Amino acid sequence: MPNLLLELRSEEIPARMQRKAAGDLKKLLTDALVEAGLTYEGAREYWTPRRLTLDIHGLTARSADIREERKGPRTDANEKAIEGFLRGAGLSSVSEAQVVSDPKKGDFYVAVISKPGRAAEEIIAEVMPGIIKDFPWPKSMRWGKASSQPGSLRWVRPLQSIVCTFGSEHEETVVIPFEIDGIIASNVTYGHRFHAPDAITVKRSTTTSRTSKRRKSFSTRSGARTSSCMTHATSLSPTDWNWWKTKACWKRCPASWNGRRC
Repeated sequence: MPNLLLELRSEEIPARMQRKAAGDLKKLLTDALVEAGLTYEGAREYWTPRRLTLDIHGLTARSADIREERKGPRTDANEKAIEGFLRGAGLSSVSEAQVVSDPKKGDFYVAVISKPGRAAEEIIAEVMPGIIKDFPWPKSMRWGKASSQPGSLRWVRPLQSIVCTFGSEHEETVVIPFEIDGIIASNVTYGHRFHAPDAITVKRSTTTSRTSKRRKSFSTRSGARTSSCMTHATSLSPTDWNWWKTKACWKRCPASWNGRRC
């Protein structure tokens, strides 16, 4: 089953905010996907001072088709009751409803509502802009030319890039394109800004761990050792969520040499 990889890269965010933000991102997105009819096997969140990353694996490629029967009023009910039933069922006339007979209650209308399933890519592209724009930061800011426009994006620090890819672990993934205030989701991210500043193209989720280590960009996860910035991370040395604050970890972890964070 396909995996969804999401990375939100920004300017450096206060460490006290990142752990909760990673959990908020996981809950908001997984709840939205389930509400839209998708299921998934598991989700893991990661974070660094400049990144929030979410890996949702085993996500269904399409939501299920829905067939719903909605019972309406009797056929001899007043006009207002029938009109309300048609509006609620999304029907334009009573000819689109079925008539069902009941020996005790008589004849009544039934609306059969069929909703075809939707591709996961379409659902993700639809829900992501709202999640990012309404993200529950305790403090946020606006920036750039768009900041003067009503409803412009607010983030705790300026958001710089978004990675959003979807596909299986062993095949090249596809980009789920959506745009927020001029920031277009892609499969391109960047490594440590001093040690590996070149662009990185994310092609498949099984390679991101190796790429992340090569680019010296790492993230932490609650209850785990430091792991790669993206997905399927391998254990490294620091063990605490606040690893970048300690001098000893700066010596051991290439992502924080001399306090320079990724």
